[in-house]
Amino acid sequence: EGKREQPPRKPVSDEILSLVKREVALRITANRVSEIRDQLDLAQELSYRLVIAGGLEAWVIPKEIAAAGASLTITPRNRREARFGEEETTGSWIELPRVLEQSGIPFAVEPLEDAVSAVGLAGRDLTSLPLEAAFAVRGGASENRALAAITIVPATMLGLQDRIGSIEVGKDADLLILNGPPLDYRTYVE
Repeated sequence: EGKREQPPRKPVSDEILSLVKREVALRITANRVSEIRDQLDLAQELSYRLVIAGGLEAWVIPKEIAAAGASLTITPRNRREARFGEEETTGSWIELPRVLEQSGIPFAVEPLEDAVSAVGLAGRDLTSLPLEAAFAVRGGASENRALAAITIVPATMLGLQDRIGSIEVGKDADLLILNGPPLDYRTYVE
């Protein structure tokens, strides 16, 4: 008597095991510096790979992000006003892609909308991914880095770089023949 029975332990899910074995990365939204730091600290404490979605204020702490080995998914056209009185360290900055590239932080770009629209011109919203990459160039990223942000970098974030993301023998691929540079808004698929 006096002993309490311990509740039965639930088995750890395969998804969690994959995370702590570093087979997959955790993708979580964090935009403010405080949110980003919290995610970096937790990822380092629990030793998992981290992909920060959003990262609007990542330009403030690039050294911390690089040191933690985190990656980002950004939408270069996304904007957030700085908080009053904290204009030098809050809000979005158009040069975030340049800061990330110069700091060696892998980043992928993602569109403003996360759904395919059936309204209007069918498939028109699919053009937003190269447009976002072009906005990354506007924000100071090199064209090569911006192109990688919609090809090999997201494939690497997903752990699929051996199968997709670049043109190499043995990889799956969908190839486009274009009439101009891939990130130019005037370029069409031949």
